[in-house]
Amino acid sequence: MEAQYAIRKMETRDCARVAYIDAQCINNPWSQESFEDLFRYLENYYLVAECNQQIVGFVGLIQFVDDGDITHIAVLPQYRKIGIAYALMQEIFTIAKQHMLKAIHLEVRLSNKAAINLYEKLGFELQLVRPNYYTNPPEDAQVMVKYL
Repeated sequence: MEAQYAIRKMETRDCARVAYIDAQCINNPWSQESFEDLFRYLENYYLVAECNQQIVGFVGLIQFVDDGDITHIAVLPQYRKIGIAYALMQEIFTIAKQHMLKAIHLEVRLSNKAAINLYEKLGFELQLVRPNYYTNPPEDAQVMVKYL
């Protein structure tokens, strides 16, 4: 699929669509209200990717002092493998550098080889494995870090 997409800052009006995408892509999705709550904190940076004026993916970063944690990265299945997740992550790195973060962390299911490959391509390295981190189904998490 050849698609044009644009990345922009997430707005409160996007929360219903972002919650829908989260439910399509994640085993334990957040509610719309959880996404709306993000706007109460200045340390949260969320971006969306739009294709044909419709949100098809998003990424979120929460800042903790001089480190960040990727809370979400999700792209609807029909829009995968065209560079959207990679572009979202590149934009979040730009934001992290602007806020002088030193490192970004994330967790990923050990079975999610496509995501692990993307993160390695983006410069993330294995930090540790957290046993039984995920539920529904239970699975270990690979914790990865990228130093900026």
